Amino acid sequence: MKKQIFEFFKFGLVGLFGIFIDFSITWVCSYKLEMYYIVANGIGFCVAASSNYLVNSCWTFSANQTIGIKSFSIFLMISSIGLLLNSACVLMFKDFFNLNLYLAKLLAVVIVFNWNFFANAKFTFSEGR
Repeated sequence: MKKQIFEFFKFGLVGLFGIFIDFSITWVCSYKLEMYYIVANGIGFCVAASSNYLVNSCWTFSANQTIGIKSFSIFLMISSIGLLLNSACVLMFKDFFNLNLYLAKLLAVVIVFNWNFFANAKFTFSEGR
């Protein structure tokens, strides 16, 4: 149990770094490249998810975990579900509740974080745990 709490904390730290990447890419795509905000959101999310995979593989769940096609594929499937949940939340908070894009993204991240941690701990990074 202690190990899982420590992993949850580390996963959260990696997630904070991922939020910075996600928001930065989303901002560039949305405001500088003038992409539709849902497309920009998807690009930011995917870039952040890829970097989070690498850091989580090496640091958060490092016990005998190998970086490979199989684990990355599982991670991408879980992230894709997370992206759908994230995008639905962003769309709902921005369009239905008229929240700022970044506040909507922040709320979406908080909601999707638990899905990402528990699904990845169980399916992506379970080897050697």
